[in-house]
Amino acid sequence: MTIVKDVLRFSEGLIIKSKWLLIMAICLFLSCKNSKKPVCKGNTKLSKTYVLDTISISVPDAQYNHDALFYYNNKLYAFDRLNQSIDVFNIEQKVYLTTFHFAHEGPDQINAATQIYVHNDDSIFLANDVNQVFLINGAMKKVNHWNINTRLPDTLSNNIKVYDYTLLAYAKKEVVNLPFTYNNKSKSFLFRFMPAVGSYRNTSNIKKVFELPVLAEVSVASGEVIAFHGQFPARYYASKGFPLDLYPGFTITANNDIIIQYQYNSQLLINKQFVCAKSYYSEGAIKVFETNVDLEDGEEMKGFHQDEAYVSIVNDPYNKLVYRVFQHRQEKRDAQGLMLQKPQSAFSIMAVNYSGDVVGEITLPGSKLDFFNIVPTPKGILISLENSFNYENKENYYEFLLLKNFEDIPD
Repeated sequence: MTIVKDVLRFSEGLIIKSKWLLIMAICLFLSCKNSKKPVCKGNTKLSKTYVLDTISISVPDAQYNHDALFYYNNKLYAFDRLNQSIDVFNIEQKVYLTTFHFAHEGPDQINAATQIYVHNDDSIFLANDVNQVFLINGAMKKVNHWNINTRLPDTLSNNIKVYDYTLLAYAKKEVVNLPFTYNNKSKSFLFRFMPAVGSYRNTSNIKKVFELPVLAEVSVASGEVIAFHGQFPARYYASKGFPLDLYPGFTITANNDIIIQYQYNSQLLINKQFVCAKSYYSEGAIKVFETNVDLEDGEEMKGFHQDEAYVSIVNDPYNKLVYRVFQHRQEKRDAQGLMLQKPQSAFSIMAVNYSGDVVGEITLPGSKLDFFNIVPTPKGILISLENSFNYENKENYYEFLLLKNFEDIPD
């Protein structure tokens, strides 16, 4: 209950503060003689946080580490990349069901999966970092696998002047959740496409990346790239310095449209059009890293942990919304003088409809929840309390907050 009270108190305090900030901002705007319209206005549709339930599930082993969550048919599939396994829970009954470990040898061998995609109870896709995809059934038996060709066909490579590439799909707890997906309608996979262009510390190389498509579509039938999708914002390759933002996230809507988001940009790319979907709490204070010199690791990691960022985007098929998760900018040090880490940041969940309009935004405290593991369900939004700075977590229990869906939140 302490965490629920913290969440509600944190949310209400920020909303009251934000209303005063909004009034002051309006006054300042009206008094300003400069009538130039901003390119991307901030969202002002703040919403209260309604906690429907705290879900606590007893687990047999305290040593679990969930990197990605998927919901299907009242079951929660929790991928553990470190232990190469999937834990399965029944959310309705609040019980642990089983753990499946991937085979390391034999006919069902899975080679070091880095990310999963749950299509249904009997079709789970696994990807690794050497361009392999595996399909397993509900009993964790391998049904199929693909060794995706790392050379582009001439019809595509001639257009973009890139021949070698890799497909990225990676989940690491509290650091990154870079998804891939299977599209049953087109019988294809969708991945983040990363061309082989040499060192990313070289300005000309980084410009090449930002000029190329963002996603690659891979045919299930042939195991080859058949199409590209998306692009980076123009400012990424129009200036001398760039955000180190090579790994944009994406999701596919219930209408089968692709929505792409960028960590350090308030725009979304929807149906080949850029639309503004900016967090109310965005200060626009994002570090731009120069790419023609070597960065000091400390400075780069400081920016990663403390700058504001749009860290993930998730489709809600039940309400036809996408949730854009925004990490708030942090102060430089904590009470002990240590640099704050990413999981300590307060964050917002923005609800955006499929046209790019912001429906609302709720704010949640840092050091409590895992903002990379947010899962829409028919009853509400499920958020893991498995935060490494959440010292109230109970051993041998897996816990979540269940928040009210945005469509149900009263005005």
